[in-house]
Amino acid sequence: MNILLVSGSLRAKSNNTLLMHLVSKMEFPDLEFIISNPVSDLPFFNQDLDSEENVPDSVRVWRKRIEVSGGIIFFTPEYAHSIPGSLKNAIEWLVSSFEIIEKPCMVISSAPNHLGAERANSMLQNLLVVISAKIYKNLSVCIGSINKKITEDGFLQNSETEDIIKQSLLSFIKELNKIKQ
Repeated sequence: MNILLVSGSLRAKSNNTLLMHLVSKMEFPDLEFIISNPVSDLPFFNQDLDSEENVPDSVRVWRKRIEVSGGIIFFTPEYAHSIPGSLKNAIEWLVSSFEIIEKPCMVISSAPNHLGAERANSMLQNLLVVISAKIYKNLSVCIGSINKKITEDGFLQNSETEDIIKQSLLSFIKELNKIKQ
């Protein structure tokens, strides 16, 4: 089974993108992590373009990756107490299509402050519920003080944080396996 990893940040050295790459290197039996194209590849949502004959190629690729994945893990920072506009835009391209309906999703957020982008995490979960994704709220992870826990090379310096991420991923995989049966 493959799990699509999506970073909501546009920054090249984003802590959330570093976390995504860290997760992508973790090994679990019968599981492959696929890193999504950057959300910056998608044009601004425009309902006039949201038809079979007009939809941009980057949106077709985005929707196909969502469709063929067994689940999705979103990594999000928090800007102005919300998710980044680029991530909201990517989700808006899924509203009128069916790829994300009942798709298992979890959210990992991080921020330099002690809250770990919990408002953005909660907002993204609520947004995913609105578009009928299957969200596992109890598995979400909010990592505070991330700048003290991860190196510029994407290595966690904090074993407790790594354990929390791994346990949440194991629980998500367990839920995915229930669905597969």
